[in-house]
Amino acid sequence: METKPIRVLYVNELESDADLINSYLAKFESAQFEVVWQQSGEKALEYLAQQPLVDVNCYGRYSAGNEQYRIHTQIEGIEV
Repeated sequence: METKPIRVLYVNELESDADLINSYLAKFESAQFEVVWQQSGEKALEYLAQQPLVDVNCYGRYSAGNEQYRIHTQIEGIEV
């Protein structure tokens, strides 16, 4: 039976950080992960409007005001 990868939405300004997370997750042999990188919260919301099936939301180090909290509450409000 084929298992679906766990889709991780990673929101951060730096794509290199997404690559680093992807390499860390690749070490787990019992699970497969697909890291979807979005550069900003707004881009993440646009992505989710098209592809709402995400298993984990992860936010990087960026912090423009309450950007992380605002985007998180909007993501959680999206009907999936």
